Amino acid sequence: MDQPVAIVTGAASGIGLAVSKHLLTRGFRVVMGDVNEAEGRRLQGELGPATLFVHVDVSRYDDQLRLFSTAVEWGGRLDFLAANAGIDDRQSLY
Repeated sequence: MDQPVAIVTGAASGIGLAVSKHLLTRGFRVVMGDVNEAEGRRLQGELGPATLFVHVDVSRYDDQLRLFSTAVEWGGRLDFLAANAGIDDRQSLY
């Protein structure tokens, strides 16, 4: 069986980075999506060939589509999604 493939958004720091690292220890290939391109590219180099960084703004549908398309093209499949990236809503809740 091929390696499972995951997408993690918000993967350049915090919880997303921790999830990405955990998945790598479990044998996953991980597509790391984030708006922080410099850190994402650095982490791709640091974490090795089982990772692929994709610059993505999850508030944009076109970016999401490109992220998923790239993941399936790179990994041949998609087994897991960690939709971790947050969208800052600055509107009043009241």
